Amino acid sequence: MRWPTPRGSPARRRLYTGGRKLGSVGIRVAGGITTHGLALNRDPDLDWFRVMTACGAPDVDATSIAAEGGDPDRGRVDDALAAALARRLGLDLRPASLDDVVARREPG
Repeated sequence: MRWPTPRGSPARRRLYTGGRKLGSVGIRVAGGITTHGLALNRDPDLDWFRVMTACGAPDVDATSIAAEGGDPDRGRVDDALAAALARRLGLDLRPASLDDVVARREPG
């Protein structure tokens, strides 16, 4: 079953700058399973946004970090985003390798 979030609802979370859409945050619950995602336009070919309706917002232009004059370097964007989310969520992030994460999940 699907309950779309009504247009104009504060529950719709999009990232805007100057009225242009820079990204989105989404959460979905289906069959008792929660999925979530975050999209941030670093430096895409914005022409593609002319042939799609992103997130059900047909009258909103897309933009990107690069188009807004920012530095779209993936490492810098990832680090800044992780730091901002950690502050907002009150988390203490620490670097970990995939092996470290897998080892913590295995019994033993």
